[in-house]
Amino acid sequence: MTWYDVDYPEVIALRSTLYPERGHYHMIGSSVTAPSWLAQVPADRPTLIVAEGLTMYLKPEEGHELMRRLTAHFVHGIIAFDAFNRLTIRVQHLNPAARGCGVRMSWGIDDPAELERASPRLHCLEAAKALYTPGAAALPLSTRITAKLFRPFPPLRDMCLYLRYEF
Repeated sequence: MTWYDVDYPEVIALRSTLYPERGHYHMIGSSVTAPSWLAQVPADRPTLIVAEGLTMYLKPEEGHELMRRLTAHFVHGIIAFDAFNRLTIRVQHLNPAARGCGVRMSWGIDDPAELERASPRLHCLEAAKALYTPGAAALPLSTRITAKLFRPFPPLRDMCLYLRYEF
C-alpha cells in the first residue's frame, strides 16, 4: 500500500517535521482543488480516498469538480468522507468552535445521490448518520440524549453523515 497525504503546502511543511516521508508514504503540498497534484499519484491501482474534515469547507461546485476529477483519474476505488447537511452549514454561526476558528463552511449535502448526479461514476455504498454509528456510544451523555431527541427529525438527525462511494 502507498499512502499520499495532500494538504496545503504550509500544512505539509509542518507535517513533514513530525512525520518524514518513507518508501510508501508521500506528502503533496497542494490544495485538493488544484488539478495538478493528481499527476503525482499513480492511477492504475485500486484506490482508497479518505477526505476527512474537507468537504464542508469546499464550495459545492468545487466539491463536485473534485469528485469528477478523482473518478476520472483513478481506474476504480472507494472514497470515504464526512459531510454536514445544509442545515448544519446554515447554523454554523451558532457553534462557538466554528465561530472561533474563523473559517466558513460552504457545502452541505442533504442527499447522497447529489454526488452520483454530479459524478456518474460514483455509487453510494453507505450513508451513516454520525450520531447513530456504533462509535456514538462513547459520546458524552448529553450528546447521546440530544441524539435521541433529534432522531425523529431528519434535518437534525442527519446533521453529519459518513459517506462511502465506490467508483
